[in-house]
Amino acid sequence: MLDYVLFSLKSLFLHKLRTFLNLSGISIGIMALVAIYSLSLATKQEIEGELSQLGGSELYYLDSKYSQKSSEDSDDYDYYYNSRVITRQELKQLAKIKEIGILSLMVHLEKDVKCGSMVQSGTIMGVSPEYLTKMTKKKLIAGRFLTGIDDCTANRCCLITQKGLKALKQNEGLLNRTVSIGGSSFTVIGIIQSEVKNSKLVQSNIELEAFIPLSTAQKMAGEDSSVPVFTLRDDISDKNAVVTRIINDLTARCSYKYDYKITSMSEVFKKVNNVMNIVTAVIGAIGALSLLVGGIGVMNIMLVSVVERTREIGIRVAVGARTRDLLFQFMIESMTVCMFGGILGILMGVLLIFGLSYVPHVPVAYSVNSIFIGLAFSAVTGLIFGIYPAFKASRLDPIECLRYE
Repeated sequence: MLDYVLFSLKSLFLHKLRTFLNLSGISIGIMALVAIYSLSLATKQEIEGELSQLGGSELYYLDSKYSQKSSEDSDDYDYYYNSRVITRQELKQLAKIKEIGILSLMVHLEKDVKCGSMVQSGTIMGVSPEYLTKMTKKKLIAGRFLTGIDDCTANRCCLITQKGLKALKQNEGLLNRTVSIGGSSFTVIGIIQSEVKNSKLVQSNIELEAFIPLSTAQKMAGEDSSVPVFTLRDDISDKNAVVTRIINDLTARCSYKYDYKITSMSEVFKKVNNVMNIVTAVIGAIGALSLLVGGIGVMNIMLVSVVERTREIGIRVAVGARTRDLLFQFMIESMTVCMFGGILGILMGVLLIFGLSYVPHVPVAYSVNSIFIGLAFSAVTGLIFGIYPAFKASRLDPIECLRYE
């Protein structure tokens, strides 16, 4: 076997330009496959990382819209959709569902936060004490969390993340000091740890994030601005079925027809993952097509090589070479070309991934599996597209070969 490999290498080095052209087609295809595999792996890792940061339990957000039949055409089920506020009756109904773990409300505000001469636009979240301690399980660096008394009295206090401190050019010394949020004074009662992981897949422009009591936020934005948020019990296995049942239960108990929608971050990331899988499949098909073209090029060059070396084949048969010797020689020569092309393609793919690691918002990952995948595809390509030239060489008539000029 070693003799076949050495003989194939000698033949390849005798025709350097031809070998280079063979290598280039295979290399581009393998480079594309390695890069696609690495990017796909990195995307899944980013999605898993984002899901792991959702907190102790996955959060579900309830939204509702009017769904009224068009008055212009009684036979046309064309609905007008308008956002509506979840009523207290609906919240009571939601609280009765035994599968729900914790139910709360949340208010989202965009306000300027001022500390001394520094002013920074920030995201202000009006939440209940359970939201921070049980639902998202935030980590407290200094100070204390919100309490029920803060919520009942609409206390003007807040917690700021570490990232928010940096945005205000402050440190933990800001604790128990006063900041201005939307023109109102708030006392900083706690510092919350910011997430360490910085996702490239889902970038956030939030520099400053603060949490205030729910009742305080409702006074600032109005009670109608509240959004229900809840968790499901940990012992529930089929959470999708429970979510569907909650929607059906709320719809059945309404005096008017409403459209309910329950969303979660896992659904968002799953949709992102599905889109990425489609993109990966399309780009993978293009890479496979490139590999196919490279394989056809290898077969074409090998057929030309068989014709050029017809007399050599006749001499080898005359001195005792068997049919399988010729078959192995051209098969190994084809696989050797493809394997060298695969190695070159893997190196190019690694360099491409290394370059993409410096591009913002592009997640990358290095995997040993991509190397084995590239080598496997190279070997299979050489095997498939080398069969016919090798078979043709092994079936040549030795007498006709010796007469060939």
